Amino acid sequence: MNPLIEKKLLQGAVAVACLVPLGFGASGVVLGTEMFGGANEDVDNQFRYLSGVLFGIGLLFVSVIPKIENNGERMRLLVALVVIGGLGRLLGSFISGVMDGKIIFALAMELAVAPLLYLWQCRIRKKDALNDRAA
Repeated sequence: MNPLIEKKLLQGAVAVACLVPLGFGASGVVLGTEMFGGANEDVDNQFRYLSGVLFGIGLLFVSVIPKIENNGERMRLLVALVVIGGLGRLLGSFISGVMDGKIIFALAMELAVAPLLYLWQCRIRKKDALNDRAA
């Protein structure tokens, strides 16, 4: 595949994937635990904070898009954060016994999609480095 086309496809995939943390993060900040029927003020406050962190992760993923071939370290760090969060969600699901469609979607994004996007970014980064050496 043409390296430029593959890079554009990855940029598009990351842009689409960013919609998840941006959307859920912003919704959580604005709506708080009302998204799930409400909770006490301490839980709501913590939920809004963590939603802000999720939104920030989404913004940082957006920041890698323009020069995606040069942002391996940032991408690796962001994916590591997402995977660690996903492992926490998975453990929580085992403890609570709850594994509904929303959780499965989140786990798929956190434990499969994010790492696959990183591996794709590594492939493009290596191809870009080889092209630079050949030039």
